[in-house]
Amino acid sequence: MQDRVGESRGAGSLTDLFEVPEPRVHHLFHAEEFGAEEVASGRYLAAELGAETSDLTVDIGAQIAEPAVVDQDSHQDNQESGDRARRNRQHLRLAHDPIVAKSRVPRHAAPGRITFMKTIAAFLLPAALALFAQPQRPVETFDTTAGKVTITPIHHASMMIEAAGKVIHVDPWSEGNYTGLPKADLILITHIHQDHLDPKEIALLKKGDTTIIAPAAVAKTVTEAKVIANGEKTAWDSWSIEAVPMYNLTRGPAPGKFYHDKGRGNGYVLTYGGKRFYIAGDTEGIPEMRALRNIDVAFVPMNLPFTMTPEEAVEAVKAFHPKIVYPYHYRGSNIQAFAAALAGSGIEVRLQNWYY
Repeated sequence: MQDRVGESRGAGSLTDLFEVPEPRVHHLFHAEEFGAEEVASGRYLAAELGAETSDLTVDIGAQIAEPAVVDQDSHQDNQESGDRARRNRQHLRLAHDPIVAKSRVPRHAAPGRITFMKTIAAFLLPAALALFAQPQRPVETFDTTAGKVTITPIHHASMMIEAAGKVIHVDPWSEGNYTGLPKADLILITHIHQDHLDPKEIALLKKGDTTIIAPAAVAKTVTEAKVIANGEKTAWDSWSIEAVPMYNLTRGPAPGKFYHDKGRGNGYVLTYGGKRFYIAGDTEGIPEMRALRNIDVAFVPMNLPFTMTPEEAVEAVKAFHPKIVYPYHYRGSNIQAFAAALAGSGIEVRLQNWYY
């Protein structure tokens, strides 16, 4: 792309994306610097610009008060009138097309407007790029007696919860897209696996006063975490937080071993404004899940080999009967089959995209 004042710019230039209008530029030259014959012929233009005058337009017209070309024999007699004409008309205006070679870049052009437009472009471009970089995120909103709660799925088991100006990030993982999202006031971590415990993303989301709540196994890595164990409760801001079990009943990497040992990780029941939100973590349909009561919104995993099948999840969800349930941590699973199996149960199934 060629700049409107003749300079070539790379593809990364701000003005490549913003059309910067530039006014038609007029050069002003002192008539006293040139003889009358030169003025009339336009040869002074080549002297000033180093350019062919055929490309340029001389805007003289009736602006010269007296004839510019003076007969050589009467030159002395008309000197006084010529001087008067030069005093009355001190400048000649030359109008030319602004898209010219660099050698003709107008030194007397009004730079203020160009600079202003480029400054505006410098401020607007980063905002525009940031807007385009952000994905179209699914957002769910819930009414409570303390005000609205919004929950944004980010990726796999990562989510963001917002209420009353506070931000909670759950199991933040750098595989998700966090562009444009606010930093955390609270970070909840369920267990030690890398798709739930990601020190790199925690460091990016953490502020100076961020609270981190996690089980003891996580605190070995995230040493500033406040430890909470299965069955324990704590309060943060206007939230009540209860740690509940998450573990495998049958599945593991080898006989007698489990992907998730009982007591090592936490699910969480969060209460805000009378609404109870259950985040199951990585678990099968364990007795402690089935025994839950009065859950308004549940997030339940279903993927093999680490948690359970959609069919197993259906049986567990029917047992504790939340008002609303979201499949999450479901990579590779048939969540439509899960929703179909719960049709007519009185449980609302909401399917969201956790892999955008």
